[in-house]
Amino acid sequence: MKPIRVLLVDDHSLFRQGLAALLRREKEFEVVGEAQDGIEAVARAKELKPDIIFCGFDLGAHLAAAIVGMHLNIPVAHIQGGERSGTIDEVL
Repeated sequence: MKPIRVLLVDDHSLFRQGLAALLRREKEFEVVGEAQDGIEAVARAKELKPDIIFCGFDLGAHLAAAIVGMHLNIPVAHIQGGERSGTIDEVL
């Protein structure tokens, strides 16, 4: 089975790096790139053509609208850190 190609987007590099490290431990995922804001994310999405974009909650609505507007047909999942622990499966 082909891994799910993921683009990570968040303005906090430590969060992106941590999430990337977690995803790289799972054979179901392939982190194909990272971006720190919506403008970079749209450019990276056009270039890399990921299967899904995981993005910080603050960027999610604007990024999803931009992705739809560009007709890229890539789902955008909002990720939010917090006190509740969980797994990546809950996001999917």
